Amino acid sequence: MEDMSLSGLDNSKLEAIAHEIYTELVEDACLGLCFEVHRAVKCGYFFLDDTDPDSMKDFG
Repeated sequence: MEDMSLSGLDNSKLEAIAHEIYTELVEDACLGLCFEVHRAVKCGYFFLDDTDPDSMKDFG
């Protein structure tokens, strides 16, 4: 990776870089969650119907 100094950049460029990093992190987290759910479904340990009856009281 290139050695890069951020001191010479103006605020708009720094904000653009920060936004790009943030976007990449959010996309990676979402993709990771999708893979975890997919694996759980394929392996059979993702249970949608397994809910706690006490927690369902809140929803009527």
